[in-house]
Amino acid sequence: MHETNETADRTGAAPAAEGETATAAGEPEWRPNDPVPLAGASGTVDGSAADAWSSPEATPAMDVTAGSGATDPRSFVGSDQTPSRGLRNPPIPSLAAINWHPIHPMIVPLPIGALAGAMASDVAFARTGDQFWARASRVLLGAGIATGALAGAVGSVDFTGRERIREHPEAWVHAGGNVAALALSAVNLSMRRDDSGKGVVPMGLALSLLTGTILAVTGWLGGELSYRYRVGVTPD
Repeated sequence: MHETNETADRTGAAPAAEGETATAAGEPEWRPNDPVPLAGASGTVDGSAADAWSSPEATPAMDVTAGSGATDPRSFVGSDQTPSRGLRNPPIPSLAAINWHPIHPMIVPLPIGALAGAMASDVAFARTGDQFWARASRVLLGAGIATGALAGAVGSVDFTGRERIREHPEAWVHAGGNVAALALSAVNLSMRRDDSGKGVVPMGLALSLLTGTILAVTGWLGGELSYRYRVGVTPD
């Protein structure tokens, strides 16, 4: 403590308080437990990007810069589209929303559930031959096509209205895959003109399995858009 104060006296700087370490300029060094400063604030010796971060492990890379007018240090993004821990992409609010709550995620479980149910009913019919499952598949295919068209229409509002969404290749695959799933389902339904079960095995079952596989991929990509790229996230 005496040595620190003597050094401060020789440089003309004020002595550091108890528990603080003095920098070359005589200013107390920022510590991980200190409050997080706003973007642009300076609290370290060299004024580096670590100033605005709450812990050393969340400190951004050297090429990370603040967005225009950003005040939340966590909104800093670098050139990598997969930010490291402590970084996140800026939100992309939904255009089709009710009180900032996006409508598309509210509807998509309906076609996914209906078409997945049709696939399961086709499997059950193939195993048992019970016409109940053939009738169930036909009804579920119709419900999946109707609700899927509604979900697609709502999703297209965000896709066409937000250029930042279209910048992500995942958004194009997500949209195109869902259109393909609806088209396959329409073909599948057209092959079942009655409830006798004709057209279910093998072609109907194959189309249902293919549709389910596509929906698994597009559903995964939809999660990437929401949770990684923050599409539909309400701004703070």
